[in-house]
Amino acid sequence: MRDYGKVFTTFWTSETTRSMSEDGRSLALYLLTSPHTTATGTFRLPDGYVCEDLQWSSERVVKGFAELFDKGFANRCETTKWVWIVKHLEWNRPENPNQRKSAQKIALSVPDECSWRPVFMRACADLLDFPKPIEENPFVTLSEPFLNQEQEQEQKQEKEKTLSGKPDAAAEILDYLNERAGKHFRSVKATVAQINARLKEASADEIRAVIDDRVKAWGRDEKMAEYLRPATLFAASNFANYLGNLSADDPVSAGQPLYFQGVRVAA
Repeated sequence: MRDYGKVFTTFWTSETTRSMSEDGRSLALYLLTSPHTTATGTFRLPDGYVCEDLQWSSERVVKGFAELFDKGFANRCETTKWVWIVKHLEWNRPENPNQRKSAQKIALSVPDECSWRPVFMRACADLLDFPKPIEENPFVTLSEPFLNQEQEQEQKQEKEKTLSGKPDAAAEILDYLNERAGKHFRSVKATVAQINARLKEASADEIRAVIDDRVKAWGRDEKMAEYLRPATLFAASNFANYLGNLSADDPVSAGQPLYFQGVRVAA
């Protein structure tokens, strides 16, 4: 909790702010100045706090956070209710060692169960002078013999097959999105590349589960339904959050951990 918050005058002229709805701007300004905000821009914020402070309904709060997430302004974990103002530390860098020490303590208090914690910890490492991970020893003894050119090519093909699935996996994912969301997105190069990138980090079943979850959450809302699009769903940072927020009783996530870019994001 802080006694005051810094808001730059450029808040009102930035492209991000100007592209927001009135509710989006109000919620963004509230996050920057609310009594719950911390020096790192990370804090727990249940719906009830926002409803009371802004005198909003729960539905209005949910829509507001969905917009801020899509604009890249803030990320919120639906499980822990922790919020992260994405660029807060860039705007409010610690000015002395004591402030940095305090900010480090706050950053480390973000619970492990929080879906955006791994991304946040990587993003704030340099700003808060966290120690960098120990690099692997480059002189460690090889556990496997050297491969000849033919063996290397076979290994590469096998790896690509494992990561990406069959060649038309991206097209099948896009067809699934079109069917579930009632859309007609075409299999253009940029979209296919984005889906293939997600297929290297998650299984096709996990991606379909994310699509089902977002369709269930947004499909009946005319305003939110427009975000059922590849650019939103399959963006790296967005997808990590959606995957982490999958319902615990989802058949894909129940009883087994989920991983994104090698980091555990849900259990």
